[in-house]
Amino acid sequence: MTTDQQYSPLVLRLFGPFDATIHGEPLPKLRTRKGQWLIALLALAGGREMDRDYLSFTLWPDSEEKQARTSLRQSLANLRDALGPEAWRIVSDSTRIRIDLTGADVDLIEFDMAVKQADTFSKEHAVNLYRGPLLHGCMEEWVLNDRQSREQKYLNVLESLSAAHIVEGQLAQAISELKKLVSVEPERESAQRSLMSALAQAGDLASVTMVYRDLRVYLRNEHDVDPSPETVAVYERIRGEARDRLSVPEKLKTESLHVSNSGVPVVKLPKPLTSLIGRDNIIRQVYDLLSEKRLITICGPGGVGKTRLAVEVGSRVASEQNLAVLFADLSSIDAPEQLIGVLSALLNVQDRSEASIHDELLNSLKTNPLLLILDNCEHLIDEVAALAIEFLTICPELKLLATSRQPLAISGECVWSVSPLGVSYGSESVVAEIEPGGHDCQSHSTVPLSDAECLFVERARAASPGFEVTEANYADVAEICCALDGIPLAIELASARIRVLDVHQIRARLSEVFSLLSGSSRGGPARQQTLKETIDWSYRLLTSGEQTLLKRLSVFTSGWTLEAAETICAEQSSSVSGTAILHEDILPLLSGLVEKNLVMVQDESTGRRYRLLFTILAYAKELAERTGELEACRLRHLQYFVDMSQYASKHFRSSEQTRIIWSLEREREEL
Repeated sequence: MTTDQQYSPLVLRLFGPFDATIHGEPLPKLRTRKGQWLIALLALAGGREMDRDYLSFTLWPDSEEKQARTSLRQSLANLRDALGPEAWRIVSDSTRIRIDLTGADVDLIEFDMAVKQADTFSKEHAVNLYRGPLLHGCMEEWVLNDRQSREQKYLNVLESLSAAHIVEGQLAQAISELKKLVSVEPERESAQRSLMSALAQAGDLASVTMVYRDLRVYLRNEHDVDPSPETVAVYERIRGEARDRLSVPEKLKTESLHVSNSGVPVVKLPKPLTSLIGRDNIIRQVYDLLSEKRLITICGPGGVGKTRLAVEVGSRVASEQNLAVLFADLSSIDAPEQLIGVLSALLNVQDRSEASIHDELLNSLKTNPLLLILDNCEHLIDEVAALAIEFLTICPELKLLATSRQPLAISGECVWSVSPLGVSYGSESVVAEIEPGGHDCQSHSTVPLSDAECLFVERARAASPGFEVTEANYADVAEICCALDGIPLAIELASARIRVLDVHQIRARLSEVFSLLSGSSRGGPARQQTLKETIDWSYRLLTSGEQTLLKRLSVFTSGWTLEAAETICAEQSSSVSGTAILHEDILPLLSGLVEKNLVMVQDESTGRRYRLLFTILAYAKELAERTGELEACRLRHLQYFVDMSQYASKHFRSSEQTRIIWSLEREREEL
């Protein structure tokens, strides 16, 4: 499909759910779904003539011959009416029918052409065209062979592309492609082995373990087999290499712990490549808290900028307090037993027996004042919590600054929750003035740009130096930032699309957020190089009950109350399967999702409400649609709000009127 649909008089999307537009407007609703399948069949033929009898018997296999032909004539007439000015494309006589696709934009035809090419650009184009299974939702027998054929071509292209990107060193891109592949065909072990190898090269050993475990569970549950010897060998090789590097990882080697040869306290922090926008107050407040608290955990959803905040606070501590500051990235640790080894290497403790390493580590931490930053603790939460208690008890001059998607939940911990960047609500237009290389956002209007908009503009200018915010495009910039909930990672990925799309086109594609933001951010860890990978990381750390509830919560459009979640997301009976969620399970599971920053809490005058960020909602809904998780929830959702409306109608003129008005207003989007 082309970027600008408005320039094609007829656009047909056959991958994913059927979709068609005529001169930029949706195809009018047809009398029956058979009309959709008729135009789809004609498009599948690529403009070739098709026999009337074949079409009538294929589309109406259970009808009598005469009735099937009559149904075909009626659907054909209905289709011509719907096509309007493009009705000329339907060419027929008494025995044959075809569709003239001259100048039309048909994703299937583009896909078939692209997969035949050998160049990388064509293969990437084919992958982008594939929005999902051919005619998703169509259960007719005639589509199955074409659907399977295109799916296999798509998977083969993904595997070929990933191999090329691995050779070129584009690991993030290869990992993204391989994850797409195994999500569709998890039993393709060649892709699973490539994915584990690519993740290992990227240093994401935690994800290697998760990939292998998920594969092993899938194969046992679905096929009652274990991974092949080749797959086991790849996994064991990666594990062995990780153990060999564990004693002194190259990337963590450092000189003396506290003081360098010149007598200056050692500072080991990542060097940011971009400016930080909208976080000055938080940096100052966390910095000030460190004078009172010895353990601060910066918490927030994935992509909100926790690591960057910790680095900035550490830098300020080093410069203003003349204190040693060391930074440990724990994201690459895939087993709890590696934690002591990595910290020992960072602190330059010599490798002896396991017991002596532990003791030497404690002795090293007791020597001088130190701020130790532990980044990405969520997958080792229990182990980090235990170490933090021990370190802080034995080492009185040690301070810890942790980042995690959930608190450590130990005594003495101060949790600092990081919210997304501020966004603008409403439609007021402003024209931004941002100096190149700076982030001093000013406006010709009385309304300044929000922090999220400033970030978008600065990163967009880095991607395309000629980018400007104008009266014409400000509303699009504001809507993009608002729709992405002010999440910095999402905004940075969206702004990078300025090289290809204008802001109006980016805004128009927000409904396909993971496709839009599938580009990589190569400066971060592998698990955070695309938006979907960031959310994948959080999702895999949930319990099975939390995963199920998260998917079910995607039935809500704008938010919900605890009562609504208990009514809509819980099974009505304890006689259902063991994976069921009952009424009494909702509160503890919801609390877990809140603690892990996947559900946001809003305090309103009418009570506490909960919601999913836009990107989390899209992710959960995609998973739920794939697993059929929402069918029963949608029925309960409908009944819940029908009951609410009926109650409101019955009691509107009572003393409850004010409360009812507030309730209806609050639930407007759900209603």
